Amino acid sequence: MKCFFIYANIQFENKKYFCDRMKQVPFKYHIMKKVATICLIIIFLQNTIQAQTDSIEVDEITISAGRTAQLIKETSRNIQIISRLEISQMPVQSINELLESILSVDIRQRGNQGVQADISIRGGSFEQTLILLNGMKINDPQTGHHNLNLPVDISQIERIEILEGPGSRLFGPNAFSGAINIITTESSDSKLDAYVSYGQYNLWNAGAKVVNKAGMFVNSLSINHKSSDGYIQNTDFNTNNIFFQSNGKFPVADITLQGGYTTKAFGAQSFYTPKYPSQFEMVKTGFIGFSATHGQKTKLSFKTYARRNQDRFELFRNLAPAWYKNHNYHLTDVFSAELNATHQYSAFKTSLGAEYRNEDILSNVLGTPLSDKIEVPGEDSAYFTKSDTRQIISFFGEQMYTGNRLSISAGLLLTWYSDYNWRIFAGADASYKLIKNLNWYASVNQSMRIPTYTDLYYVGPTNMGNINLKPEEAISYENGLKWQLKTLQVQTGIFYRQASNLIDWVRITDTEKWQSMNLTELNTLGIEVSGKFFVEKLAPKQPLKSLHFNYSYITSEKNSGNYISYYALDYLKNKLSVTAYFQFYKYYNLSAVYNYQQRNGTYTAFDYVTQAYIGEKSYSPFSTIDLRVSYQKKYFTTFVNVNNLANVKPIDFGNIELPGIWIEGGLKLSLDFSDLSQNQSN
Repeated sequence: MKCFFIYANIQFENKKYFCDRMKQVPFKYHIMKKVATICLIIIFLQNTIQAQTDSIEVDEITISAGRTAQLIKETSRNIQIISRLEISQMPVQSINELLESILSVDIRQRGNQGVQADISIRGGSFEQTLILLNGMKINDPQTGHHNLNLPVDISQIERIEILEGPGSRLFGPNAFSGAINIITTESSDSKLDAYVSYGQYNLWNAGAKVVNKAGMFVNSLSINHKSSDGYIQNTDFNTNNIFFQSNGKFPVADITLQGGYTTKAFGAQSFYTPKYPSQFEMVKTGFIGFSATHGQKTKLSFKTYARRNQDRFELFRNLAPAWYKNHNYHLTDVFSAELNATHQYSAFKTSLGAEYRNEDILSNVLGTPLSDKIEVPGEDSAYFTKSDTRQIISFFGEQMYTGNRLSISAGLLLTWYSDYNWRIFAGADASYKLIKNLNWYASVNQSMRIPTYTDLYYVGPTNMGNINLKPEEAISYENGLKWQLKTLQVQTGIFYRQASNLIDWVRITDTEKWQSMNLTELNTLGIEVSGKFFVEKLAPKQPLKSLHFNYSYITSEKNSGNYISYYALDYLKNKLSVTAYFQFYKYYNLSAVYNYQQRNGTYTAFDYVTQAYIGEKSYSPFSTIDLRVSYQKKYFTTFVNVNNLANVKPIDFGNIELPGIWIEGGLKLSLDFSDLSQNQSN
């Protein structure tokens, strides 16, 4: 089974024309800015490209953003799909960098090249976004800092699917402000991909993927290595990934088996406090999952998976003071099993499901004391002295109606938490076709997030947890328009989220410890605008092939007293991203990405000379420009990435200065064995 929550199956009347174009142009939906501005743009474009305004003839474009499938033109949720083609064109080398240019997605990087980043959506915190790998939830119960510890490299990704807005009634807790589903390659052909690149700061990136069809199964194996000496002291890193996937189709069911393992060792310069900058972290993450699906009109699906994350954090990488006795050791285990059933009848579709999830932690810092200490795997003279465990049982129900012009879905999630008893999440979505190419959509949904073990238990030199934390809760409203033509896709929307008991690390003065607390209330208003203009369809001979535009504006009203916020109030207020794709001659390609970010909030500035905090400082807005130049012919692709061309020194978080310009070049080999066999036979 291909496990994902957004599935696109596209069939066009002019299939040959569409397939040829789709090899060059990614298929994706976005949003646009303010209603008045959009109306003017739409009127102007409609008048100037009237000859091109026939709607795309779509037999079926189906997504499953909820428990039931729905036509993408009729869905009432803001969903974005980043295709494999688009990923290959972007001037990025990590998932973190790829998501930087996506609408309302905030990537706060502590280290570049995918070392570590906190990801949030629509002004939420980094703990409020659910991360899925092939439809399986991989959020870490210890801390959201580990949510992107993925056993896959960007080269192995088929597409990324982003649900903006609450998803708790669909997926349970942690999908508080959105969800991101990462889909690995689903090729059915035997092939080999290999690549190697080298860049500044002794950056090495190499990997290979082999796909082999054996009987009823298609198997793929991927490996990857990335390392660097770092752009400043103590920013070196070494990352290794291995990932396996096997898809089988049988008369009784389609099944998928997948598993992966990743290790990350990196200098964490000032990651968690500038007071002790020479930090270091070692992370090991393993993942295994199985899924099966049966039936068409009535579909049954089952999936189960397990994830283990082991972390060693060193506050002092080298010389440590006498008072520092031990590093921090953590090991989390997550197990989940889920069963769903969907039945289609006439214009209605009903879905029911149940899920069991267990989350465990062993630590020498987090949890309640153990009666007997436990040895830390792979470490000398290190022991776990604390632990905790919790269970989550959920029951799903969703009903959907799809008419000629109107589409409605409503659902309910009933969840039992071992720490917080029963909770109910409800929501409803609606979409209405106003005219042939214009859809209006609206939704209202509840969401919730339970505290992580770090929120509850962590006590350190600069932080103090709170075992009395309550779950975060919110209700979100969304309203917008979607307009789709052959040459243009635009979308504009507005959302409003009322959150209570919001969890954040706060303090009154810069001399106190950070404490995790429930902020009383945080109301967030956002406007999103996005557009994609396929220039090639108007002027095929022009170098500019497509132009993408994303803009979001977010503002929040808080009731948090005089507290200084560490995370929750430091959202992206203004975010602008413009991406252009060019093709010169036949084999030369250029992609350019411009990003502008203005962050709300402040951070406590630290003077490394005097070793003292010097007061609150506002985040400075910044712009970056990334370029990718490539030459592609037959089996080979050569490329050069230039990240941060303007050589600015952005700060995403606190006192951590990110690198300036970073240049990397490489070579990729792609061999399709079926094509090779055909050429030999000819």
